[in-house]
Amino acid sequence: MPLNKELYIGIDGGGTKTQCVVGNSYGDILAFVEVGSTNIKSNPPAFIESQIHLLLKQVMEQIDITPECIKGIFVSTAGGDRREDVARWKQWMTSFHEQLTCPILVSNDAVSALKSGTASSSGTVLIAGTGSIVYAVPEEAAPPIRVGGWGYLFGDEGSGFAIGREALRSIMKAYDGRGEKTELTETIMEFLHLQHPSGFVTAIYESTSPRQTVASLARPVLKLASTGDPVAVQLVGKEIEGLLDLLRASVRHHSALLHDPLVLTGGLFQSSYFKQRFVQAIEQNNLHKELIFPTFPPVVGAYLYMLEKSGHPNIRERVGRSWLENIGIEATNGG
Repeated sequence: MPLNKELYIGIDGGGTKTQCVVGNSYGDILAFVEVGSTNIKSNPPAFIESQIHLLLKQVMEQIDITPECIKGIFVSTAGGDRREDVARWKQWMTSFHEQLTCPILVSNDAVSALKSGTASSSGTVLIAGTGSIVYAVPEEAAPPIRVGGWGYLFGDEGSGFAIGREALRSIMKAYDGRGEKTELTETIMEFLHLQHPSGFVTAIYESTSPRQTVASLARPVLKLASTGDPVAVQLVGKEIEGLLDLLRASVRHHSALLHDPLVLTGGLFQSSYFKQRFVQAIEQNNLHKELIFPTFPPVVGAYLYMLEKSGHPNIRERVGRSWLENIGIEATNGG
């Protein structure tokens, strides 16, 4: 058990995976655990509660601590700024153990993502992962601005899901004779181990998680686009434009945001092709002056946020160094 028993937990809940770190009040990250999706809108409540309990159990066992050692938990998750979802998250957390009585804060997943990229009290974060959202905090005492984040049924422009969905549409149009033939067909069939385009129906609709399966297709789409396939290139360009629209809307809400840092995070930015095209698009459209790609993930931002809310000084550099030295490589390999 750690000598410093004043410990804090940061949790980042995404559409594909949920990560958790625990650290002390000095900024030393002691443990890291990852489980699957805890997105409230795409998983049954009982499943999410079981995932949360598994997460807490594993991270406490990793360093041999008990619930009473935890002095604060911050959960940054999709939908975490909706009142009904905050109440559910708190109930799921407290049902883990009767001795877990510390303050529990819950907000949307953009809060930890922003905190992972900048120590500034203001700025904008754009998340392009399974889903997408823009979240901005103006420099003045104005309320945060949220654009997008409406889920895969009527939102998530420029996300991994959107790219995967549009790729499937292009493939089926080509198969029907309604669209241009594309290498996407063979590429995605190979990715899903299919022999014929008709197999997409079963592979997607009967998947354990259709949303995640569709979002996973962004990887081969981006790889193909990087080779110059015209359909894939056009598809990716369309979704990047969708992300730019989110940013433009946030600036219309508060024009001063153009001069604040823009934190870019999410799985799509792991593609050098996507990253390069997006940065070019930002520069061509004169959107934001300073672009930040965080050196540590949103889950570390969640831990930092909890430390600050608990009254501890900003020890960002120590936290970042602790992550890179103790956890970072393991998390990258395991993720």
